[in-house]
Amino acid sequence: MTGGAFRVALSGTLLLAAAASWAASPPAARPTVLLITLDTTRADHLGCYGAQGVKTPVLDRLAAGGVVLEQARAHVPLTLPSHATLMTGRLPSTLNLRVNGLVLRQGPWTLAERLRAEGYRTAAVVASVILAKSRGLARGFDAYDDKMTLQPRGGGAPEERRAE
Repeated sequence: MTGGAFRVALSGTLLLAAAASWAASPPAARPTVLLITLDTTRADHLGCYGAQGVKTPVLDRLAAGGVVLEQARAHVPLTLPSHATLMTGRLPSTLNLRVNGLVLRQGPWTLAERLRAEGYRTAAVVASVILAKSRGLARGFDAYDDKMTLQPRGGGAPEERRAE
């Protein structure tokens, strides 16, 4: 680990979202936590997992300075239930979240709530309307950026944002 930082790069059936947590004045022993989830991205299509000729320089640098998980599994192949499970440690059936479009109910603590209770400042940037604040995953985040910029092909309100 570099500079006491703990970085995790996950690949699986999760939507591009970043949840970054940091302390205002972190003690040397307190790690920085950066969680990156990617939707429908196969590990063998990322440089940090050995893909050749792939351009993922930022992810590769983060992975080189932290911890890369070699095995990641989703409990359900849907964005919202997968993120709710990741953030609460609970199965989708216990959260009453088996499909997208529902709302994470109050009750189980989220990872962001636990980190904030330990004195971390927390922030998230999401890239799909499926993870909008109204879906309940914003609990525990000091900042939750869910502003979408890409309109669907058929028109209507923006539903996604580009990675840039």
